[in-house]
Amino acid sequence: MGEDHLEKHIEVSQPAIVEMQGEVFGRPGDRFRTNIRGWSTGEYVLLDWPDDPAKSVLIRRHAQYLVRFLADGVACGFLASISESEVTRRSHFRVTWPEQVETVRLRRHERMNLTTPCRAIFPDGDEVECELNDISVGGCRLSFDRPVEEGIELRLSFSLEQGLLMAGIRALVRSVCVKGEITLAGCEFAGLDDRRRYDIEFYLAAAQGHSRKQERNAPHILICEHELEHLAVFREQFEQSGLNVATATNLIDAFYLLRLSPPDVLVLPMQIDGVSWLEICHIIRQNRNLSELVMVLWVSNGKIPDDASLSQLVQGWFVRLDQALQTVQEVLPETARET
Repeated sequence: MGEDHLEKHIEVSQPAIVEMQGEVFGRPGDRFRTNIRGWSTGEYVLLDWPDDPAKSVLIRRHAQYLVRFLADGVACGFLASISESEVTRRSHFRVTWPEQVETVRLRRHERMNLTTPCRAIFPDGDEVECELNDISVGGCRLSFDRPVEEGIELRLSFSLEQGLLMAGIRALVRSVCVKGEITLAGCEFAGLDDRRRYDIEFYLAAAQGHSRKQERNAPHILICEHELEHLAVFREQFEQSGLNVATATNLIDAFYLLRLSPPDVLVLPMQIDGVSWLEICHIIRQNRNLSELVMVLWVSNGKIPDDASLSQLVQGWFVRLDQALQTVQEVLPETARET
């Protein structure tokens, strides 16, 4: 990952993703698709207004955004804000020109491990739920709980990221490996159009950059909590101690982040989105890629659960905000302490 000048990579009609930063408008991480329509070097970048009317509310004066796009195998991103004069228009808007753009070069057929649901349609029309275990521009690996024949063609549908829905992808099964009751199928994508190829490359480059940041700033802590004031306290404690922090204010975001890049420690609330900590723990433990995840319970009501499985499901718990950092440090895996 490095820094570069924007004009070396920017082109008219490049697809881009604009993502909210901070918590002034909307939620951090809210994003929408757009296209680059032009620019004036040193002044602004011109972007299309979002097609989805619901996303228009995210375009606000003084709000901070991360603009990301892909150019010739290089994932580019820069921070910007919106010009005041542009928020009343409905065809395009301007964002400030950055002095530097952060770049990550994507190697050919970069492969990323992940855990995400996938639907596969077999040649006989049978639709089967499976799991996507890794992906590259050239293909993917799937796990099934049923036999799969080498050489057949599947039609796959899965979601890589908010807004990146991949539907009807043709995949040829090139290799099959049976491990107990699980069948692993190595697949090669066939006939990917430019848009889908771009979406996969963009996801891989963004995830690669995210992973490299974690390597430099490990250990990595994921905090799941709907109260923003509590999140602010947690973040301040952890970041001042050199920990890398990601936050989720709902279960959907939390599970997405877990699949994208499992943390060293997950901090859980007693309940979120109507789901108890116990149910969340059981869901996570049932996922073989997360079965060893270290979890800490935030007992916000001060009443430690009288449950025999508490110590079996979580590695620690705390009842006061000022106990969070010490509790997390005590349960950090040795591999994370050494980074």
